[in-house]
Amino acid sequence: MDTKVKTDIENLRINGDRLWASLMELAQIGATPKGGVCRLTLTDLDKQGRDLVTRWAREAGMTVTIDKIGNGFMRRPGRNNSLPPIMTGSHIDTQPTGGKFDGVFAKAFTLEHAYAATDTEGKTVKGELERIGYIGDQEPGDHPIGAYFETHIEQGPVLEDNDKTIGVVSGVLGIRWFDCTVTGMEAHAGPTPMALRKDAMLAATRIMQDVVAAAHRHPPHGRGTVGMVQVFPNSRNVIPGRVKFSIDLRNSTDALVDAMAAEVKAFADQVAKEHGVQVHIEMVSSYPAQLFQPECVEAVGRAAAKLGYSHMPAVSGAGHDAVYMAKLAPSGMIFIPCKDGISHNEIEDAKPEHIEAGCNVLLHAMLERAGT
Repeated sequence: MDTKVKTDIENLRINGDRLWASLMELAQIGATPKGGVCRLTLTDLDKQGRDLVTRWAREAGMTVTIDKIGNGFMRRPGRNNSLPPIMTGSHIDTQPTGGKFDGVFAKAFTLEHAYAATDTEGKTVKGELERIGYIGDQEPGDHPIGAYFETHIEQGPVLEDNDKTIGVVSGVLGIRWFDCTVTGMEAHAGPTPMALRKDAMLAATRIMQDVVAAAHRHPPHGRGTVGMVQVFPNSRNVIPGRVKFSIDLRNSTDALVDAMAAEVKAFADQVAKEHGVQVHIEMVSSYPAQLFQPECVEAVGRAAAKLGYSHMPAVSGAGHDAVYMAKLAPSGMIFIPCKDGISHNEIEDAKPEHIEAGCNVLLHAMLERAGT
């Protein structure tokens, strides 16, 4: 590569104004009164969104192919088209009350399983893909990948709290979900002396506190959350006889998450003996931690430094497309701040200059990986 071409590539920047305008145009499809977007997958609004994005791709001279589960691939030819492409991408559908900045190719499910899935009205994925015209011929997962990068709002408050523009994401936290049921004995709140109670709520709250404490015992990436609680009989003057609650444990490695889970279970056994109650903890879901390829992580860091953006190491506490792509090809992620750390909410917001910065880092990380 001659010096002029190399210099021209180093000076490449995305068009921030055009990017913002495109995001705002897409956000009008399914716009909600609070400034968010409701564009659920396989709906008519989803078709409109897909049509708009594929139109932009064709206008930019890209070839568009659709696979059998509806994934769209938009390819810009390179100098050596025998090499697998360097990819970026995400979903363009949203949560029911989602914002406009969030976002089975990876064979997490079989095609048959995905096709057969139904909604509350009995509509199947295959039927709705056919209805909106987005069921292609290519087998999911057959598209070649040289490397994959994804830019995303952080969905948390860390970058904003540290006044950094770019998060260089090293990986995604492992997750373990449990349901915990504490069974004691219902009794009248007045006549029953404190020493003779089998209060399921009292025991449950001690375990809940240990869920949070377990995260503090395993910093810096430990997370412990109780987000759902059901109390039975849920009466003002009855000592609770049964409490069921969720446990969400997360950390940067599977070993750390498993250690946190073991500690919580051991403490729960101790609480059961002390309070004369029964405690049953059942695994609901397990998602392994996913480290991104070091070379891709380093490419993101180098791009941020070269472009002069403030940056810091980051981990993702939420799942992303890149988690699944990392099982297929070298992958990396770039975070930008979101206002107050809010996401999956209609008031989700990100600054235009941060979006521009994130996409410039994405551009140069991809260019580096492509060997330009």
